[in-house]
Amino acid sequence: MAISSARGKSASDEAMASTAYGSCYHQEGKFKEAEKWLGAAVRLNPGLAEAHVNLVNCYLAQDRVEEARKVITDAKEQAPHPIYKKLEARIAGNEGWGRGTPETLRVLGIGLGLGLVALLVWRRRHRRR
Repeated sequence: MAISSARGKSASDEAMASTAYGSCYHQEGKFKEAEKWLGAAVRLNPGLAEAHVNLVNCYLAQDRVEEARKVITDAKEQAPHPIYKKLEARIAGNEGWGRGTPETLRVLGIGLGLGLVALLVWRRRHRRR
């Protein structure tokens, strides 16, 4: 419902919906589909940190570390956000979240995805009034 309601709306709305959709595919282990939707979200709204975070998590779940690093580098250039330093630390195994805590990032990704869906539904309902 949120995806179809975002189609044809602003690029920001469509990016948030694509991020939520990609996050769902990632949670199901359907990484190719997740990459497609998350990549689209990044292209639609390069400043959407959630899309970058979820795309990085998708690559890391597949041990595609170099691609994850490239996403972080590009994201930092397009729209700096403090989360990117934590992702870099996770990859490097240094301070921050470090190794052994991928569950924290997975839960964060789920939470961000659910939050985006809730926001889209809320905005849709309040526009009708």
